[in-house]
Amino acid sequence: MERKMGDKRVAAILSITIVFFFLGILAVRANSTVMLITAGSLTICLGILSGVKWEEFNEDICQSISTFIPGILVIMAVGIVIGAWMISGTIPLMIYYGLKILSPSWFLPASLLICIIVSITTGTSWGTVSTVGIALMGVSGGLGIPLPYTAGAIVSGAIFGDKLSPLSDTTN
Repeated sequence: MERKMGDKRVAAILSITIVFFFLGILAVRANSTVMLITAGSLTICLGILSGVKWEEFNEDICQSISTFIPGILVIMAVGIVIGAWMISGTIPLMIYYGLKILSPSWFLPASLLICIIVSITTGTSWGTVSTVGIALMGVSGGLGIPLPYTAGAIVSGAIFGDKLSPLSDTTN
């Protein structure tokens, strides 16, 4: 797109789109998904009016989507694992034993450590958050620990362990 349009036009279109997006969310209280789609459509319309051909938009859109495919596949695989663990009773079992074993006074440091160990072992922070993290959130609710604190411990441990893991794709 930037090949045919000057930097000032691109900046103007981007500014108009951002203002339109935030006005829709803040002033009209529109759904963010609806506003993203509407702002994207507005951007394409303004670009076409500025002389950019649809083929260029289509090429850029397809190129952008192709970079997201690996992440989407990972999220789908994690979703399958979560479903299998829920159906098989693995996550409920982890919640049951977590309530029996973990003390409220040591719960947050233990959650951090558990997530570090699981993430180092598996090499995935996403998998750790979406499997062990779900069980720890259930235990946190049962012990009366604030959920935002637990989420912080889970995400911190998962990312920390992921960066140390020799199995992690981001480390390698």
